[in-house]
Amino acid sequence: MSRLSRFFVGGFVVIGGFIALFLFGIRGCLSKYDERSALPPVVYIEKDGKKLLFSLVKFSKTTSYSQSGGFIHKSVSDEYYLQTNDAITGKKIGAEEIDLPSRITQYPIEVLGTNGSQVWIFANELMLYDAFTLKKLADIKSLEKSNAALSGKFPAERRYYDFVTAESSVKFTATDGTPWILDAKTLLAKPFTAIKEDTEKAELASRIKSLERYDMHFSQMKLNQDTLNREWFGLYSTDEFNALNDRVYINSSYGEDERRQLLTARSDSSRYGQVYIDKKNVKQIIAAGYYLDGGFLLNKQTGQLLHPENSNSYLVVSKSQIGNEGSIIISCVSPDGYVAWKYDTELSQWTDWQYKKNRLYIYGRNNKDLSSGEINLLIIVNLKDGSTKRYDYFTDKSLN
Repeated sequence: MSRLSRFFVGGFVVIGGFIALFLFGIRGCLSKYDERSALPPVVYIEKDGKKLLFSLVKFSKTTSYSQSGGFIHKSVSDEYYLQTNDAITGKKIGAEEIDLPSRITQYPIEVLGTNGSQVWIFANELMLYDAFTLKKLADIKSLEKSNAALSGKFPAERRYYDFVTAESSVKFTATDGTPWILDAKTLLAKPFTAIKEDTEKAELASRIKSLERYDMHFSQMKLNQDTLNREWFGLYSTDEFNALNDRVYINSSYGEDERRQLLTARSDSSRYGQVYIDKKNVKQIIAAGYYLDGGFLLNKQTGQLLHPENSNSYLVVSKSQIGNEGSIIISCVSPDGYVAWKYDTELSQWTDWQYKKNRLYIYGRNNKDLSSGEINLLIIVNLKDGSTKRYDYFTDKSLN
């Protein structure tokens, strides 16, 4: 090679290096505006003694950023990942990017439900993954191959898919309007026939369905009365209790500035199956103290009040102060008023929560860069002693 040729080759290498460094520098500057969040729901998986949390994580990579006159202009490129975290420590275990087209046409992207260690998700189409290996087990192409009669009939839109908890599988409406359900083990589709439930089960199912929403108002997370072993327990202020009907019913009080106390009385059933409070002999359990806007936390999976394992104690949720900035406090309170532990979540609102194996998993958002329906904070509360583990999806770091 001549000296002139070597000169040009060397020049191109140097210029290429400068361009690479320039682009790397730009990316380095833009990376501080990247956003990372989990998309609800996050689901609990257990197999062979291993416990993990499976989530869909959205990574918004910033491609341009500018600020003018107090307005921020930012463009991003979204990537989606499957992620697992240890369900005891909260620490990240693994992550795998989902192979999606550059232009996603169907939303939302979310977890639908679980079948053992398998997880159904919707990410531009219906997919099934192994939670422990993060390998794809099925998609529309493979499902059509094993269900030839439904070739071309799997709907494209998310709204036509629904997870049936009792079946641990996905019900869908084919493009011709016929209802089907996928067998959880064989992945073969069979016609779906809805079973009519009795009134009590239907009411409970409706309550559970209403709890599937995210970013619910604080008042919707709790109830204010319960019966246990022919005893009635309530969380009310004096004025609220005086105005309370003596018949027990599903009730949540809405007075945000009410200081409530734990009350108890006998409860009796009528011949019509209704339960009544002996209001004349109600007792105030002084040891429990006061709870600002307090109530008994609901279990989202059962629609019933949540009790720690092997315990009649309640999880009382209350606010640290009046107004929108008040954070949610959890207190473990026994029927006799003993407060085993108390924990301030420092969140004014929870995006989601779930109860598994005597642990409460709280998902929330304390990062102002994120939008409604996005999660950056995972809090794991051990209900035995109130100890916690925390993980931040945005920074991808454990906080303990």
